[in-house]
Amino acid sequence: MRILLIGAPAFLRVYLPPLGLGYLASVARARGHEVKIISLTNRPAPSMGGIERAVREFAPDVIGHTALSPSFNSSIRIMRALRSVAPNAKLVLGGPHPTALPEHTLQSTGADHAIIGEGEVTWDEWLAALESGADVRGIAGLATRCGDEIHVGPKRDFVADVNVFPEPAWDLLKPESYPQAPPQGLQLRTPATQFLTSRGCPCSCSYCAANRTMSRTFRPRDTELVANEIERLQRDHGIRELMLLDLNFTYERKHARAFCETLLRRGIDIAWKPLAGFRIDEIDEPILTLLRRAGCYQLIFGIESFHPETLKTIRKDLDAGVIHEKIRLAKRLGFFTASFFIIGSPGETEERVNYTIREASKSPLDFGAFFCWTPMPGAADWAHLKNRIEPCEFRWENLNYDAAAYSDTLSHATLSKLVRKAHLSFYMKPRRWPKLLRLIRPRSFRYFAEFAMDYIRGTRGQLRLAD
Repeated sequence: MRILLIGAPAFLRVYLPPLGLGYLASVARARGHEVKIISLTNRPAPSMGGIERAVREFAPDVIGHTALSPSFNSSIRIMRALRSVAPNAKLVLGGPHPTALPEHTLQSTGADHAIIGEGEVTWDEWLAALESGADVRGIAGLATRCGDEIHVGPKRDFVADVNVFPEPAWDLLKPESYPQAPPQGLQLRTPATQFLTSRGCPCSCSYCAANRTMSRTFRPRDTELVANEIERLQRDHGIRELMLLDLNFTYERKHARAFCETLLRRGIDIAWKPLAGFRIDEIDEPILTLLRRAGCYQLIFGIESFHPETLKTIRKDLDAGVIHEKIRLAKRLGFFTASFFIIGSPGETEERVNYTIREASKSPLDFGAFFCWTPMPGAADWAHLKNRIEPCEFRWENLNYDAAAYSDTLSHATLSKLVRKAHLSFYMKPRRWPKLLRLIRPRSFRYFAEFAMDYIRGTRGQLRLAD
């Protein structure tokens, strides 16, 4: 069969290849299928018309698409258009939004199937069923349209040993072709790309839905296999820096140590940083010293708040008292440091937000990013919003971390004011300016300027798929 995989539409200026589709492409190729990937997060991104032309030219039997909640209305548009362009193709969606809301996803898009949770095994079994003509309704982790009804199959357990999964189809992803403008700005070497050394996070932060697709069990990859893949990326694609998407890289110390020791033993010269953030209370001097020796140069923390009550509300089991100490330790060992912060979580008052702004501003952090609390489908916090909306009429693009106005204690105007105040307070400290200026390099100036203008105009997180 011919299989076309289409990445999620961009809503933020984040230019990274659709890694999940790379894994699915490898699974499909192992079954002998011809696969093509269309990325919507590269530059220039294809327009709707360009996607339709590609579908006509490739004539796929199967079209797969990743759907995210903030860009779900664009996904609806894509699926409905491709139903007309390729009426005989099977349309299947996967990703965070279909995982959390499978029935709504199929009803809204008109697609045939939705993969729920971790996709590789369900995808493989679904392709096998298509090949043989078997009934797909018994496949675990699959939702299926049956006329006007939606059938949701049994729950799929996560695969315990992630080493059984193939490497992503990097030749289809072409990571070296992406703009070198990483999400957190700072980058030492080019080209860089995203990478996984583990899946899963045992933490239960109320705002996070990643456990629905990655599990609450920490599942590390064998570091020798990881090193083999890194060497192939260096050889075949010229990759010189990795941005780790691991949800909690240092959760299992022996994995973090093994990863670093393997890089050092095999003489792999690569710069890297954990992109998704990790818990600041899980680090100490021995592990940080090893990370630094192995090429890690930036630590991105998920502090979220300095206020103890807010940390308790969002189920961030973190001792606020150790935060400054750990940041100082990381700085002393030579790391650039950054953190995410959430403003307006349930019950949070303006006084608590201002406390976090003050503490973040006076902290030794080099970079800080402040976002509105956003209740994503699949997260525990979704309970605050799901009964207040009609999914088929909801403007999903408002779940973009900036336009979200769902606080029960702070108005939209107040949230916007506090986000702006937080960034100004943080970056008006002269000691941060040299680090900020390091972001403005000739190769990435255009993207930095675009991001800055989005923030000034108040349109951060509101990218749309062009006609």
